[in-house]
Amino acid sequence: MKTEQDNPKERRGFWTKEQERLLRRHENMLSWRKEQAAEIDRRRAEGLTILVKCMDERNTFLEEALDLFPGEPHVFASAGGELTPALFGEIFEQEVTEASTNEKPFRIYLMIHENPSDPELGCAAFSYDVRTQESNHKTLRGKLHLTYPTAFVHVLSLDTSTMRLRAVETDPRDRHAKELLSPERQLPESMRTVGHAGHGIYLGESYRAWVTENNTYFHLTPQNPDIKDDIMIALKIMAENSAVNLDSTPAILHVDYPKYANLGPTVAAKLKFDELLASFEDVSVLRKALADGSLRIFKTETEVETWQTEVLE
Repeated sequence: MKTEQDNPKERRGFWTKEQERLLRRHENMLSWRKEQAAEIDRRRAEGLTILVKCMDERNTFLEEALDLFPGEPHVFASAGGELTPALFGEIFEQEVTEASTNEKPFRIYLMIHENPSDPELGCAAFSYDVRTQESNHKTLRGKLHLTYPTAFVHVLSLDTSTMRLRAVETDPRDRHAKELLSPERQLPESMRTVGHAGHGIYLGESYRAWVTENNTYFHLTPQNPDIKDDIMIALKIMAENSAVNLDSTPAILHVDYPKYANLGPTVAAKLKFDELLASFEDVSVLRKALADGSLRIFKTETEVETWQTEVLE
């Protein structure tokens, strides 16, 4: 990441302003969350929604595309949204058990993103091959449907240039999916995007508590087994496509330690994040980027249920 155009002073200035922007956006979203807490709690009490998505920074407003509130669904984010049924069961065991016990409606959205006008603006994790990604997600849908027969499991594709959804394979029992796919649904133009432009990576459970602008931060969740590899993929995409000049400003890795209601998962996530950061010393490109300031790490701890936050460093 270091080039002849490096300007340490400019990098430090951008870094200071970016932290201020992050904290300002968070304060706004925290206020919004407090206002909408009752509605989010009501929706969660009425049913369980799980969202499996790609880390792509063009997916920021995926919840709105699915008629969900930010922070309403339980989310798994990785490169391509790749996930095994076993890992799905491990991650969401508590939520699924609670929903089943109380006979709540249960939806799983397996999401693809695409841009029909340019196949190369699809998902890099699947080599921009939408059909291969569709096949992968349809296979996963079939396995999840067998494991959770009462759940509505949908494979949908989001056209990031229009924010319209396309059905890949849906559960015909769910009338809500038909409403989502209505051609009459219109989302604001500000939510639409085409190519990559991100300059940061958010690692944590409260993405929308911090990210309010489209096409800025990639999203990786703690349970992702390939976090370091996915970080490397995101950094490569950013280096080639960022709207920010990464020759003179740093890329950002926002490590947001999740604080759950239960201590066990909180401790497990902290250990995983700390081990991840320690492992950067073994990757020359990351070690050098941290040393020369071309990669900056912003550490926070956020309560998953309330979005209350403490800045760590």
